[in-house]
Amino acid sequence: MFKPCNSKVVLKMSHFSHLVNYGATRPQQHYLIYPQKGEIWAVYKNLGHADNEKSQCGMVEIISEFSKENGIRVAKLEEVHNCVTFFCRKQCEGFDICFTVSEADMHRFSHQVVSYRVPGIEMYGIPEDN
Repeated sequence: MFKPCNSKVVLKMSHFSHLVNYGATRPQQHYLIYPQKGEIWAVYKNLGHADNEKSQCGMVEIISEFSKENGIRVAKLEEVHNCVTFFCRKQCEGFDICFTVSEADMHRFSHQVVSYRVPGIEMYGIPEDN
């Protein structure tokens, strides 16, 4: 949740990594940024640690829209072996490892990661649908 205060005009595009989707509260006092279905986000693994600098992040794919009642469903991602910039859904016995992040735990999301699907990647042994 973000609240507008002092404004500053930034004209250098290099200060931005991507556009962000947001919702506004009524009256527009705060802007709410929730992960959207299909996006990739970094999630704190051990946020309970006293020193956030030592908290580690894992990568997840958002697989449902957020709702106050149900939270948000995510699928765990893991690095593709020997490819540090490629990720795929982590599986156990052929099933994607998914979990729900409740509204109370939304602070575990660190930041959105700009990502792209790579067509033709299966010829390198990486499943294209992951």
